[in-house]
Amino acid sequence: MITIKCEIQGGENTEWQYEWRTTSSKTPPTHSEYNISSASFSYNGQYWCKGRRDVFFSTAWSDAFTLKVSNKPRPTITADRRTIPAGGNATLSCSVGSYNEWKYFWFRRVSVFTEIQVIRNKEPDQMITVTQGGIYYCKGGRGNPVFFTEDSDPITIEKRVSNKAVVSLEPSWPLIFSGEKITVRCQIYLGRRTEWEYEWSKPDSSTVLANNASIDVNASVISSGSYRCMGKNKQELYSVTEWSDVITLTVSGNRPKSSISADSRVLPEGDTVTLTCSVTPSTPGWSYYWYRGKKTSEPLMMAEVVLHSDGQIGVSQEGDYWCRGGRGNPVYYTDYSDVISIKQTVRNRPAVTLHPNWPEVYSRETITLKCEIPGEDTEWVYEWATSSSHQPPNQNEYKINSVSTSHRGQYWCKGRMRSAQQNSTMWSASFQLKIVYSE
Repeated sequence: MITIKCEIQGGENTEWQYEWRTTSSKTPPTHSEYNISSASFSYNGQYWCKGRRDVFFSTAWSDAFTLKVSNKPRPTITADRRTIPAGGNATLSCSVGSYNEWKYFWFRRVSVFTEIQVIRNKEPDQMITVTQGGIYYCKGGRGNPVFFTEDSDPITIEKRVSNKAVVSLEPSWPLIFSGEKITVRCQIYLGRRTEWEYEWSKPDSSTVLANNASIDVNASVISSGSYRCMGKNKQELYSVTEWSDVITLTVSGNRPKSSISADSRVLPEGDTVTLTCSVTPSTPGWSYYWYRGKKTSEPLMMAEVVLHSDGQIGVSQEGDYWCRGGRGNPVYYTDYSDVISIKQTVRNRPAVTLHPNWPEVYSRETITLKCEIPGEDTEWVYEWATSSSHQPPNQNEYKINSVSTSHRGQYWCKGRMRSAQQNSTMWSASFQLKIVYSE
């Protein structure tokens, strides 16, 4: 709202009639004042006026007065800092061009979803100090009634709170394998009475807002990298914690492999063989699953084995064994190990006997060493071992037609089933052959 006045200098005591001329599309009244209740572009132009005292006497036309009506100005808002440290403040400034006749009005929103709050009215200075986070606006006003500028663009101010954010991995394994399920968790200390929203910074440089304090990661090579989090007060979203320290998730694209080993491939009668399962690369957290028989077998129950330690069992049955590792929930499995075969010795234990069973054997006598195995209904393949310089044949008898001192020594034998040669007896007890030399 403005008023254009026609003032005649030196003629204040004279009654004048007024005339107006203008290049605008409006026609001023014949009064000394032209009141414009709401300026618009149609009032743009030059204005002249003159005064007439009577028919024969008038003033000259005034110099032209140019009225320029423009769009509402939009003030500029600035801040000396966008983040208020704990216990600190920020200074905001609002400016409407180079004009100084404006007073300033300040507004704040707690979040984009809340109503605008008036925080300052008619500030004579264009700067204010704030101690809270939020979205801030300003606008200028002048005149009576007040004419307002447009609202400024919003400026976001965050306030750091003293609560500390800590990010962690669950499970916290140093090496993760592609396909495993990992939870990245954000914990806000000293903030139990505050409801938080969480902002995450992820390896792909994106930031994500979440209501939950954790994000679930289906591990892959592209999910490797640094994670960090911060907390935002749900009542005042621009009251935020500092960013947590970074935690690094390392993901291998190769599935780990299990290896199996045994302290013996032969299972003695009434005894056990110890099997060991290990995972390569070596990382913590594995449980071990044992299998026997065909590839379609279910894992062995603990009642079927003797548990020595995590990764070691004792088995008392022969067969083909293999294993694999698993960890996490749901369980993530390694590849299967190779198969290892455990063979059981048969119950029969052979004995080496001398025929004829003389108490003394003299050189050049004829003798026979026999490998006798209980259970004559079984067909055997025989093996001999000796400390003498002669090697017996793979038969159940070793006939020596002319014995000599070179046949002295210990003799052992064992049998292997002809129909199932993976099954063998134990070695016999040693038999000592002593030769008495005679001329």
